[in-house]
Amino acid sequence: MPKSHRPYPREFKQRIVELIRNGRKPEELARQFEPSAQRIRNWVRQADREEGHERERRQHSRPSGARPWSPCRDITSQTRTLTA
Repeated sequence: MPKSHRPYPREFKQRIVELIRNGRKPEELARQFEPSAQRIRNWVRQADREEGHERERRQHSRPSGARPWSPCRDITSQTRTLTA
């Protein structure tokens, strides 16, 4: 069973997130500091959610009016191509 770790201070997390946003890589910071790269990515994702950035990113990721990807729709279009 892995050892549990005391929660990291909020200021520490905020500083790590700031470093990521300024261009540093999670793997680089994981080597330099204690948290894993995945934990750092989670902190960035959480900070984005708290600050509303995730919603903005989603809005810009596909053209307006475009439907979200659907595996069923994709399979249906592939089936039509194969049977035509």
